Amino acid sequence: CATTDRASWFNHPSVMDLYCLGLCQRKDVRSMRDLRAEHLPMLRAMLCVARDVIARVYGVHEEDMRVFVHYPPQFYHFHVHYQALSAQEVGCQTERAHLLEDIIDNIERDGDFYAKTNISVKMGE
Repeated sequence: CATTDRASWFNHPSVMDLYCLGLCQRKDVRSMRDLRAEHLPMLRAMLCVARDVIARVYGVHEEDMRVFVHYPPQFYHFHVHYQALSAQEVGCQTERAHLLEDIIDNIERDGDFYAKTNISVKMGE
């Protein structure tokens, strides 16, 4: 297996537009609204393990990617978006994207945060 340095990997067009999706294996977590303190280990793994895999496979390191969740989601099976900061297509519009690190922080402060907080959403016509 040939090795390449990080700079050559990161300059490849497919890596610059990197967009990965991580799916939750649990069927009872459909969206951010379902998240509770019991889900913190899963959320931390979806953040840390996925970042490590993406760095190892694609050479995109955590400081070069954003990790977020849409609310409302595109489909109701909890999933996380991993996107290179250099990506031209931005799926993290302010109205729908919530950074996974912020979600974890909110649940650490209050285990039922997403059961009782107001979440503003932008609605189309």
